[in-house]
Amino acid sequence: MYISSVIPMDLKLHSGHYSSTRLIPNQKGNTLSSLLELTYYIMRGNTFYPYPCAGVSIATLLFERSPGSLLSRDSQGNDYVLKPGDFILKCTNSGIVYDETLFDSSLNIEGIQLLFRTSTSKHRSPPETYFIPKNLNKIIRKGSNKMKIIIDEESKKNLPDPLPLEILELHLYQDERFQIIPEASYVLFQIEGHLTLENGSNLQKISGPQSVIIHSNEKNNLNVKIEKYSHCILIKISKNHEMCARNNSICMPTEAELTNTITRYINGEMGFLSNIR
Repeated sequence: MYISSVIPMDLKLHSGHYSSTRLIPNQKGNTLSSLLELTYYIMRGNTFYPYPCAGVSIATLLFERSPGSLLSRDSQGNDYVLKPGDFILKCTNSGIVYDETLFDSSLNIEGIQLLFRTSTSKHRSPPETYFIPKNLNKIIRKGSNKMKIIIDEESKKNLPDPLPLEILELHLYQDERFQIIPEASYVLFQIEGHLTLENGSNLQKISGPQSVIIHSNEKNNLNVKIEKYSHCILIKISKNHEMCARNNSICMPTEAELTNTITRYINGEMGFLSNIR
């Protein structure tokens, strides 16, 4: 395995209500064809208006340390309140109008959101929503260390097929080690703390917040050593070689299908969602 990029993920203030930083891996030779964006954010007030999504899936994880909860809504009537530690997956497929707002306007929220491509075989299917509350996550503990399995091969059996990623959230302490095996590409998002990536004699120190893009064209494992403490998200990403024409959160195989999908949204065929700001 090899590290193709180490990318700073320091939060930037975009308005009085919203700070974020975004990883767009399909740039500068760092291609991870399924993952379009990873956004780390803190929201202090309602920021966005409802927007159209189609041909993509949106995965949102609210950190356990988040003070507040998140209201997730769509034009199909799938409304969920995410409490700290909860996870929601929106497979937009043929299209929805989507929105995320603070559940309690007096409390900030903190989390990450992944935007990734779905297979063209799903683009004419109805939208699907999968909500996984914190208490249903599988937790593996070893002393003070904790690994939360958000999506793995087992849990994917209850999710849409094919789902091109797996997600682990890790809280690890000094002298703990683990290996990343060369069977896919990965993003390691170091939220806070310090770790060292060991690839043979090559050592790469990572301090949060940073993202690391890891590719698997070599057969050797990548060793990860924790320095004092690490809170990180490890995302395993499958390949997707299908063509992609994209406009923000709409992703279709061709420009003609993209234009047609945007027209469907304008004509109200994805439904409507009121602005509650």
